[in-house]
Amino acid sequence: MAFSLHHSRALLLTALIVVLPKAWAILPDSREPISLDADSSEFDRDQGTLFFRNVRIRQGTLSIAANSASADDLDFANSSWEFTGNVRIDGEASRIRSDTAVLNFRDHRLLRASVRGNPATFERDETEESRAISGGAQSIEYDAAGGKLTLTGNARIVDGKNEVLGSTLLYELEAEKLVASSDDNGGTRVQITVTPQTLGIAEEEAETGDDAPEDTSEAPAADSDP
Repeated sequence: MAFSLHHSRALLLTALIVVLPKAWAILPDSREPISLDADSSEFDRDQGTLFFRNVRIRQGTLSIAANSASADDLDFANSSWEFTGNVRIDGEASRIRSDTAVLNFRDHRLLRASVRGNPATFERDETEESRAISGGAQSIEYDAAGGKLTLTGNARIVDGKNEVLGSTLLYELEAEKLVASSDDNGGTRVQITVTPQTLGIAEEEAETGDDAPEDTSEAPAADSDP
């Protein structure tokens, strides 16, 4: 892991730029048909709001479930959905868990997700293209269109071997860049824990000198008179 430290005179914060492995999209980008099922539904005509209990929404490999949900429009062409209680957002190899979430859809595809929790968490499994990555914070903003993930409030990201902590963590998925910042009053400092890779057998032997060839030749027999 390579990083460089930058000092800012204008802001009382510490910024750290860290190179992480590419995580690709946290949630899938799809325009497949969207299905919804719920225990019950209501329509508030005065407020123009739809309300659902124990709701689940599916679109391809994307699944969204919560104890309740409300929306300003059932058409996902241009609508905002608010989910509350045990929110679970799952992709093919990813998971987001939170207490609340606001999801914006445009042209029948997920544009942005804003989740809150104590903490809200996300996970992205290891794939052929990238290592596993996970994290958590009081607030997580996922910009699907911009390819950015912003964690705020006791933020934490783990890339499988290394851990980064900060007040705010901005992860640019395509650029594979993580910008970590402390808060303005310096109360939460940026912390990085780097876990050394486990040595292989050959490297361990080289370190201890156990790789020296073993002498298997037999000592010559002592001469004996007949």
